[in-house]
Amino acid sequence: EKNFLKSFIPISINGSICIERSLMGYPTIYCGSPYWKGLPGTIHIDEIKDLNKVSLRFTKRNYKIAKDAKIFLNDLLDHSIPNLTGISTGIEMNDPNLIEEFKSDFKDIFF
Repeated sequence: EKNFLKSFIPISINGSICIERSLMGYPTIYCGSPYWKGLPGTIHIDEIKDLNKVSLRFTKRNYKIAKDAKIFLNDLLDHSIPNLTGISTGIEMNDPNLIEEFKSDFKDIFF
């Protein structure tokens, strides 16, 4: 029974469990389109052809996943979309470089 319980792999719907498990070095399957798509240790359910054939390596801790996840999240959180509309600041930005950065980031997140 102990081995049976160790063979479970969580499937999340954009939940924080994916982030938490990646930071600990465990893989997780997810659905949807999260902002952290591409996080090391996560795999979209559409990439899995047969759940019966998912490798047991998904149940094992992998310290490389933990290390890479920290780098990924640090890079992700280190970057924010420019506040072109001036929401909460009242100051609109009209720098052409920031406008292009905003368009690119918006496209990456939502499309």
